[in-house]
Amino acid sequence: MPAFTAHSRHDAISMMLPRRMGRAKQHVMPLAKSLFSTSPSTTEHSTAIKSFNENTVGVVDLSPAAAAALQQRQAILFIGFDAAEVELVRTNISSLIPEVSMSSTDQNGHQCINSSTGYHTTPADTEGGTTVEVSVSVLNLGRTASFRTLTDILQVLQHLDDHAVREMEAADASLAEGRVVLLCGGELQQYGAMINNWLLDIGVAPAVVGARVPERHDDLAVSEVVQQLRMSHARYHELLQPMRMQTGVYPPKDARVIMNAVLDAGEVPSTSLPGQYRQDEGHLVVLDGLCSDSERTQILDWITSPGHDHSGVPPAARWEQACVDRAGDQATWGLRPEVLEALQHEPPEALVAVQSRLAALYHEYDICHMPASQLSDGTAVRRRIPDAAGERKEDGAVGEGDEEQEEEEEEEEEVLSSFVGNAVMVGDPCAWHVDADPSSFPPSSPWVHNYGYYHNREPGKPLFVSMLMYLNDTWPEDYHSETLFLDPESQTGVFVRPAAGRVVLMDQDVPHRISQPSSEAGSRPRYSLVWKLVFFPKETSKAVSVPTLSRKEWGEPVRYGSANSRYGVMAWCEKD
Repeated sequence: MPAFTAHSRHDAISMMLPRRMGRAKQHVMPLAKSLFSTSPSTTEHSTAIKSFNENTVGVVDLSPAAAAALQQRQAILFIGFDAAEVELVRTNISSLIPEVSMSSTDQNGHQCINSSTGYHTTPADTEGGTTVEVSVSVLNLGRTASFRTLTDILQVLQHLDDHAVREMEAADASLAEGRVVLLCGGELQQYGAMINNWLLDIGVAPAVVGARVPERHDDLAVSEVVQQLRMSHARYHELLQPMRMQTGVYPPKDARVIMNAVLDAGEVPSTSLPGQYRQDEGHLVVLDGLCSDSERTQILDWITSPGHDHSGVPPAARWEQACVDRAGDQATWGLRPEVLEALQHEPPEALVAVQSRLAALYHEYDICHMPASQLSDGTAVRRRIPDAAGERKEDGAVGEGDEEQEEEEEEEEEVLSSFVGNAVMVGDPCAWHVDADPSSFPPSSPWVHNYGYYHNREPGKPLFVSMLMYLNDTWPEDYHSETLFLDPESQTGVFVRPAAGRVVLMDQDVPHRISQPSSEAGSRPRYSLVWKLVFFPKETSKAVSVPTLSRKEWGEPVRYGSANSRYGVMAWCEKD
C-alpha cells in the first residue's frame, strides 16, 4: 500500500498550520486563537476585575467633554492574537497604513505608546481642512483585561504609557473568545476590506474584522464585543446550520456499539497553547440500531424512487456520474445537487428521526450541517465541473488548450453540499482521501476568519464529523465494497462491512476509502449516504474537554496502529 499524505491536495494553502507529523515535531508559524469558550463564572469575573485594577493605572470617570473626545477616537485594536503574531503586526503596521509616523508625545504632551505597541499618524487633510489623529493600537488582551469595557480600554490607550499597556498583556494573554481586528473610528473603515489580505502578506492568519459602534459596544466588556462580532459574522456567512430535528426523540435502547476505535495518532500544534504541541488521534465509531429498518427503507426510496429496482443502475432523475476521489479518475454515481440540497432543507421524516437520535446521543454538542460552501475556494475540497463533452471533472483537471472552456466552467461551478450520496459499482475507482480538515481550509474561507486554523479535536473547537449510513437491503460478504480506514504511520488499518442501516461516525480527517464491489455484485450499486457535520461543544457543557466521538460509558476505545502504546516495540529481546 502506498504511503498516504492526507493533505497533498492542499499544499498551496496549508502554510498556516501543517498536518501532524507523527511523533516528529516541526517548527510552525503562530496560529489562530480558539473558538467560543465556556462563559466565565461570577467568581472568575470578579477575580479578573480585581487583578486588572491592581495591575493597571486606575481609569477615571469621563467628563462629557472627554466622553465626546473618546467617541471620536481613531484606533485599530488587534485583539486575541498570540505574541509572535502581535510582533509581526507591530513591525509591519506601516505597510497597512503608509501615513503612519511615530512620535514621542501627543498633542497634550502625554507620552505616546511606543513603536512596539502603537503609532500615531496624521493623514492627509480631510474635506473640512482639518487633520485626524489615528492611534493604531496593537494589543494582545488577556482574560483579565477582556472583562473591562471597551471604553476603559480606549481610555487606557489614551492616557497610559507603554508599561501600563503591557500590564494588560499579562501571562494569560490568550483571549479565549477569539481573534478580532476592531476598527474604532469612521476614518478607518477604508482599511477594513484589506486587513485580512495584509495579515496574510505578513504571515499572520486572518481574523474577523469588525467596526466599533459606540452606542452598542462601548459599555460592553471586550470579551462580549468579540463574541458579539463573531456571532454576527457567523450568522452573516451562515457558518451555523443546525440539523432539522424532532422533539422528544431519544436513541433506541437496542442501539449497539459495534466498534469504538482510535488510530492515526501523533503530535499536532496546539492553538490554545501557542508554541506547544498536544497528543492527537482520530476516532471511529460503528453503531447498529440507531436507524430502524423501516427508516432505512424510506431513506433509500427517497434518494432513488419508491419501487426502484436496486439491482440495476441508479435512476438518472436523481443520480448522475459526477463523483471523483482523485483528479483524472472516472466519475462514479452520486446524487444530483438539487437532491443534496433537498436533503438538508427539505429532508424526509426518516432522515429527521435519525438526526434527532444522533443529537440526543451526543447531547453535549450542538450538531450542525457542515457549511460546505463557506469552507473552500475550490482548492481544498473537490468540486465537480462540466468538461467540454458534458462530463464532469475535478477542479483543476481541465486539459491543455482548454483555457476558454475553463473560464466558462468557472461560471458553472456547483455549490458544495453537506451531504454525499454514493452508489459505487463494479470497476469504479476509489482513492484514499479525507473529507475535510480545518487546518487546511483556504485563508479566504469565512470559517478560517472566525474559528482560525486548527487541527480537528482541538479543545474547545468545533469537531468535523462524517456520518455514513449503509442503505442496501442486503449486501453479502462476497460482494465486498467495505469501507477502509488507514493509519498512515503504520500503513495498517481497519475495515467496516456494509450492513443494512449500519451507521459509521468518523472524524473527517481520518483517511478512508471505499473498496469497489466484486464481480459477484454484478450491476448492483452499493448505496450509502454521508452526512458532513460539525459538532459544536455547548457552552453550558463541562463534559467536553477534548471533542471526541468516543463516549465514557462505552469504555476505553480499541487502539490501532500508531494509537497503540505498544506500537513499534522490539519483537526480539536478548535474555539475560
